[in-house]
Formats: sequence, C-alpha cells, structure tokens
Amino acid sequence: MVFNGALLLIVLVPAAESWPDSGSRLLDRSLALFFLGVIANALYCVAYVADLFVQFAGLAGSWRWFRPVLLAIGTGFAATIAHWVTG
Repeated sequence: MVFNGALLLIVLVPAAESWPDSGSRLLDRSLALFFLGVIANALYCVAYVADLFVQFAGLAGSWRWFRPVLLAIGTGFAATIAHWVTG
C-alpha cells in the first residue's frame, strides 16, 4: 500500500495541475500510466523472489532490518521514474 500510494501521489499531483489543458493528451497519458502501473507492480512482485531466497538462506534476522530500507529505495526509484515519464 505504501508503494502504490506513493506512486499514486507522484502521478496524480501533476495530472491534476494540468487537467484543463490536457484534453488531447488524455488517452496518451492514461495508456502511459497503465503501462507504468503494470511494470511497477511486476517489478514489485520480483522482490518476493529475493525475499524467499534470503529467508531460506538463514538471513532472516538481518533481513528484517533491511526490508524497510529496500522498500524505501525501491519506492524512491519507482517514484523518480514515474515523475520523469509523466512530467
């Protein structure tokens, strides 16, 4: 929810600011946002593979600290890409 909420804010704020002027570009932006959403959620799901690997390797103790850090880094990276594409 944190990941999707952050991306939603990054995308909706510029879209709301340019809403009256974006009539002809609305379809293009909508398709781009859909494409970004699919890619972002697919990449988010790849993190489960790394999570399983770490848990089976016996590193669960250190992973509990690193998980929120990885979430913050991934969310920041995805927000940067979303801002760059929609801006």
